[in-house]
Amino acid sequence: MSRLLGLAAAFCLALTSLSLGIDHGHAQSSKDRSPPKSQEVPSIEGVWAQKFVTTSISDPPVIGTVTSRTISFQKLSIEQNAGKLTISETPCDVRVVSDQNAVETTIPDQFVDHMGTFERDGRLVRRDDDIYLYVPKHLKFYGVRSSLGTDELPRSKGASAVYDQDKDGHPGVTIRLSGVLSGELFVIQRSWDDLRGKLLSNGEFAGHIDWHTDQIVLEKTGRIFGEMEAAKPHPDKKQSYFRMVKVDDSTTCQEIARKGDKLFD
Repeated sequence: MSRLLGLAAAFCLALTSLSLGIDHGHAQSSKDRSPPKSQEVPSIEGVWAQKFVTTSISDPPVIGTVTSRTISFQKLSIEQNAGKLTISETPCDVRVVSDQNAVETTIPDQFVDHMGTFERDGRLVRRDDDIYLYVPKHLKFYGVRSSLGTDELPRSKGASAVYDQDKDGHPGVTIRLSGVLSGELFVIQRSWDDLRGKLLSNGEFAGHIDWHTDQIVLEKTGRIFGEMEAAKPHPDKKQSYFRMVKVDDSTTCQEIARKGDKLFD
């Protein structure tokens, strides 16, 4: 999640750091140095499957306004030190659905296979009897090198920061369209996402996603007319959300992709 897509939407995967408020004003014995019971958090170390949904609005040529959902199933490997989390996030499957039958957007498997694994920080916080998950804003780059940082995205396929990430012989990464608009888009993207969620009584996490994507179309083929700008987040923030369910540590990305929604029934 890393994350996407002119006509289609940006997919992508986040927690805000909060202080646990431990008092360091007095020397403490090793027994006393444990956090107060009111601040203790459960262990969530191990492997989790995550469903990551970002809903967007775009205005492609010919068709008009389109509402799209980019649905990503991801494998999360979590290491934990008290409330601090280190999260390794690997996209396993990405699909795009929209309210328009005139055009279908496809994220090729080759693109998903080359998204790689992102490492990011997170935090668990207890407030009274509730456990909250925060994953702060994290930049993700597709088809363009992360060394670019927050600088303006290049518009030329020959720019030194642009590379063929999905290794299909075209600059950037490839997105396919079929229908009234058909062909391929070779794009670069920079996106970020920020997750805030809560531990549910069934042991799963659920919450909402804030996100944004910048996109440049380097080239396009077929019957694709006009400019294809990056989609914008849906104004109803509840339309972008995530769920997480604990799975066996031996679970592979392929298994998460194959089971998909069944993991969250």
